[in-house]
Amino acid sequence: MYDAVREREDTMGNDEEDDILKMLNDMRDGFIEKIEEDEDLKEDLEDFDRDVVIDLEDDGTYNFSLDNAEIGEIEEGDLDDPDIVLTTSKETFLGLVNGDINPTTAYARKKLKVDASFMDILKMKNLF
Repeated sequence: MYDAVREREDTMGNDEEDDILKMLNDMRDGFIEKIEEDEDLKEDLEDFDRDVVIDLEDDGTYNFSLDNAEIGEIEEGDLDDPDIVLTTSKETFLGLVNGDINPTTAYARKKLKVDASFMDILKMKNLF
């Protein structure tokens, strides 16, 4: 999954918002595969219905829904009342996705802000 993200990052062109959206949808495809392959994870996410926003500060805002172990399409834009909001820079986000940056370190250094309940954070952690 992360190889596709790395390739997408290496080939980002002039229209970076479209490239980020494509990269996020590649990640979504990897999450779908992971959920399909891991029955425990699928069971854990069965009653987990959340709207998620990824705010890349000056580089765009994206959203998706988790609904009974299914991940909806990633779309550009904010939501009125999301359950989970991840806020970070594009650079930090790319580092998190490709494994160069540890999420706990990013959070401790205030490079990643997570607005969610503790239980939501634990469930989301299982997707990555």
